[in-house]
Amino acid sequence: MALYGVACLVAAGILALVGPVPDWAAALIIGAVLLAAAGTVALIGKRDVAQASPPVPVEAVEGLKQDVHTIKSRRHR
Repeated sequence: MALYGVACLVAAGILALVGPVPDWAAALIIGAVLLAAAGTVALIGKRDVAQASPPVPVEAVEGLKQDVHTIKSRRHR
């Protein structure tokens, strides 16, 4: 339902611009604004993902280190 609401707002924006500019220009302007907004949001999201630390299973890594230590210590006996 929200998608239909957004589509109606986009159509309303196009119709609001139809008075001063031709129909095709109004649709072009609104489309360009929407693509610019989507690009901005995508770049912000990419930056946030790049700044996030990579997920590391800390407990699994510690368990593996302990296993390796145990195997090495038993091998030298």
